[in-house]
Amino acid sequence: MKKILALATMASLAAFFVRCDNSDDKIIPEEEFPNNSKLVTGIEKHTAENQLLGLRFTKDDNPNSLIQNYSATISSGDSIMVFIPYLADFKLIADFSIGSGAKAYAQGAEQISGKTVINFTKPVEFQIVDTDSNYVHTYIIKVYNSGLPIVFIETPGGKEITSKEEWMDNASMRIYLKDGKLDYDSDESGMQIRGRGNSTWDATTEKRPYAIKLNSKAEILGMAKHKRWVLLANYYDATFFRNDFANYLGHNYTNLDWTPSGEPVELVLNGVHKGNYYLCEQARMSKTRVPGEYLVEADRKEGSGQITGIKTGNFFNVKDVAADSVEDTDPAVVAHVKGILDRFETTLYSDDYLDADKGYKKLIDLESFVDWFLIKELSKDYDGNMFTSCYCHIMADSTIRMGPIWDFDLAFGGNPFEQMMGGGFGGFGGFGGFGGTDYAWYNEPEGYHIADADWFVQMFKDPEFISLLSQKVDNMIAGLDDIMLYIDNNTDYLALSASANKVGYSGANPMSGFGGFGWGWGNTSNTNAAAQKKPYAEEMQVIKTFVSERLKWMQNDLKTRK
Repeated sequence: MKKILALATMASLAAFFVRCDNSDDKIIPEEEFPNNSKLVTGIEKHTAENQLLGLRFTKDDNPNSLIQNYSATISSGDSIMVFIPYLADFKLIADFSIGSGAKAYAQGAEQISGKTVINFTKPVEFQIVDTDSNYVHTYIIKVYNSGLPIVFIETPGGKEITSKEEWMDNASMRIYLKDGKLDYDSDESGMQIRGRGNSTWDATTEKRPYAIKLNSKAEILGMAKHKRWVLLANYYDATFFRNDFANYLGHNYTNLDWTPSGEPVELVLNGVHKGNYYLCEQARMSKTRVPGEYLVEADRKEGSGQITGIKTGNFFNVKDVAADSVEDTDPAVVAHVKGILDRFETTLYSDDYLDADKGYKKLIDLESFVDWFLIKELSKDYDGNMFTSCYCHIMADSTIRMGPIWDFDLAFGGNPFEQMMGGGFGGFGGFGGFGGTDYAWYNEPEGYHIADADWFVQMFKDPEFISLLSQKVDNMIAGLDDIMLYIDNNTDYLALSASANKVGYSGANPMSGFGGFGWGWGNTSNTNAAAQKKPYAEEMQVIKTFVSERLKWMQNDLKTRK
């Protein structure tokens, strides 16, 4: 028998096992034990009377914290973990049942079921005391979230967001860090929200992407102040990582004028947990984002363009204008941008396109085109062959710079559409023409994709373009260990969030269509880290293998083209 005088006595035990619902056992790391607890003094001896018989957290008791009930299964061990992926307010009321005649204590204070508020920011020693014998049974309860920031958005009256064109006014947004600290609150200035995207918007109503416009500029999650932000749904991406990974490569291995920054988050919209999203900066003309006068997007979808390329026949749209007083649909703006693009395409496809004085490189920033191509071609981005979400920006002197990079949910291998029966699903939404297509090429590290498209068909014949691209591929291979480490670190960081995500494209089942079955690797009841991590790690390994093999293939191929 030992008296409980300090937590160190408990920490010295061989292991504490945890269960939540039907999960497997898991050990709480010693460093996560609380260091300031006040334990009730007594003899540690387990009897029939001093057991914790049941424990749950209900949304009725915790309306500001929970959107559903969570029940813990108490195993033969004396520790309990409860996983609530979106939890930001750790002050919770617990419903519990204990042995007849026993009392419950936490941090030296008596606990009343359904009444007492407990702060679960750190694991809590929950002691059940047999009042007749004074024998104590100590449990350790850890309540935890996915480890990501949490975004709460409310629309007026909980109204559904159904439009991609009309902003919904008077919405509100609060963002919390994983420890519950408030990072941003729109209540003082307000915000607007609307839908965005193409195929993802059409594919599901359960996990759609959104555009956000704050009424006042604000810094969010350490990113520079701005009004415009986006929430990408990562609907087609089983890793919820590809957009962030592309941005990491852009920041670290290119000299592009601007690459978006972003953070994976848990989104709760009108009281519904929507799962893992990527909250990031939107491509806009500004001093802290895209420089220049005009932001232009290549968009090959039929009938979608303001401008038709004079040589390529591709469609282009003016997406943003630096001057606040000018609309991107202004006919004079569109005509001016068309003139710049027409001059460039005419020169690029001329016999003198490589001429030092009259060639295309006088009209562009070559390195920006190489950098943009590097990330898009390395990733084999499905849409990156100037199909859609392919941006350039035009400077005040009419020089064209490529970028920013954008939209990588169908990139870096692992194309989910390849898993569909028959290799396609017919024309759908913004994609169109997928029916009967063989997607095996997409997941192979060999072969070019972007080099076969529009402007880059010509540029890929330029020795200077090839030489600069080759140097950048060599540099990326030199940093391959760092790149792999970044993926590994995010595998650990995102695994819990992935386990709780419920809605996403499920190409493994051809009858599932879009959504419904989702990418969730398990569920919110599963706290077995190994069970959650294994299938998710396999999906992340797809990216690791694809990137390392493709870089080596590109390096070898480019050597033959110098």
